[in-house]
Amino acid sequence: MKDKINTPPFPEVKCYGGLAKEKDLVILKENVIQALRQVFDPEMDSINVYDLGLIYLLDVKEDSSVYCEHTLTSMVCPFADQICQDISDAIKSVDGVTSVERKLVFEPIFTMDMVSEDGKMMMGLLY
Repeated sequence: MKDKINTPPFPEVKCYGGLAKEKDLVILKENVIQALRQVFDPEMDSINVYDLGLIYLLDVKEDSSVYCEHTLTSMVCPFADQICQDISDAIKSVDGVTSVERKLVFEPIFTMDMVSEDGKMMMGLLY
């Protein structure tokens, strides 16, 4: 099953039917997203990396492996290693995930336009 979220700032999400049942992959994807909502940039601890718009692509494959492309708020982020490791660890912690491949990308460059409405509310930018 392919499930795309094309409305920025949400990542493109893909799920493929095959080895795992379609319903199981949808549940797995939701659990991965919930895990990513527990990861925070130490410099912006009021909003998680998912609602901040740092997750660009989340691909849940038929073998329950997960591929994640993400960015950082800055190319010179002093917490880059920690955030990258936290993202990998969060995905690995989800029951049913068989493996994780994570890729740090800087295109497109992060802007505040990528922050979800919920994220902007968390940051106090929307009332």
